[in-house]
Amino acid sequence: MTNTSKHAQCKAMVNGSGPYGYFNQYQCSRKAVIGEHCKIHDPASRKAKQDASYQKYKVELEETRKLCTLEKAAPDLLEALEHILEYFPSMFSSEGSMSVSGKKVRAAIAKAKGE
Repeated sequence: MTNTSKHAQCKAMVNGSGPYGYFNQYQCSRKAVIGEHCKIHDPASRKAKQDASYQKYKVELEETRKLCTLEKAAPDLLEALEHILEYFPSMFSSEGSMSVSGKKVRAAIAKAKGE
């Protein structure tokens, strides 16, 4: 007696292992649950997974670009802050109108120099 409840096999072709795996393709051994494909080889789910991965990559790439831009500008920004404190000391003194900003400028310079 034969088993009539056998599920269809996934239609995807899979590469074999080893250095010549591409030349040793075989049909996926999993059962087809989504149309003609298993959960791993379903084109819609593969595309969704690739799209999610690409979006994550784009976000990480943009963050890295921002950091690189800031790191490139950091020496110039430090020099500008030191220049402001040197040429406008009364403006950022404790009695001046921008004493809070002066504290932030001094703290940023100290942080940049590792003090």
